[in-house]
Amino acid sequence: MHFDGMGRKIFKISRPFMVLSGESHPTQRLALRVSSSQLAPVEPQFVLSTDNIYYSIGEALRSSRNTGGRQAWVALKHRKGGRSMSLTTVVNTTITALAADPRQANATFEANSRLVGPTEVAVKVGSGHSFVVDEPEALGGANAAANPVEYALAALGSCQAITYQVWAARLGVRLDKVEVGIDGDIDLRGFFGIDDGVRAGFNTVRIRVSLSGPESDARYKELAAAVDAHCPVLDLFRNPVPVQRELVSAI
Repeated sequence: MHFDGMGRKIFKISRPFMVLSGESHPTQRLALRVSSSQLAPVEPQFVLSTDNIYYSIGEALRSSRNTGGRQAWVALKHRKGGRSMSLTTVVNTTITALAADPRQANATFEANSRLVGPTEVAVKVGSGHSFVVDEPEALGGANAAANPVEYALAALGSCQAITYQVWAARLGVRLDKVEVGIDGDIDLRGFFGIDDGVRAGFNTVRIRVSLSGPESDARYKELAAAVDAHCPVLDLFRNPVPVQRELVSAI
């Protein structure tokens, strides 16, 4: 536990994931300060966005006979598309909606990528946002944007920050600040096929979370445990995910 210049508590968590054991290999270390990103599901109609959540939750609640669900829909109905509701209210109402109709919890996210340069890729995601991905000059690119593994770390860090905020609202934990720093090590021999025994992805990822606020150490540890258990992108890093690849030939 630390204190900032205003006397507020700062609780720091540092935990390594997927640490490689055995012989040390040359690695490229990637470090960044994460920033938030936005994604929204395409199908079904449940959209986790403050701009659209009022419409989509309403569909779930209107189809439910749950009294609490109907009350939640009335509370939401007055401000479709707005941002006046507190995060705690949005979280609790979303939980009510999903509990009333679990089918609405199945969300699909989409990203489409197109190679537009030697290593530059134009990406458009299902919510309509677009961004560019590139490699540094050392890897054949023009360094026009962050590279894919930096985006992966940024996705993890931003998802951690958001999950801390959401679960702080759920648990009633006061948070004044959340900062997440992440770095990861990659052995590039895996990417270039120099040694098939070396994995192509990260062999070590380190997460440093800094929280500040008036709560006790025990409360922030409780929050951290909840985030570790429920952060979607951390789950992607920790656990294998079934991936189906289809090769479509251009005509």
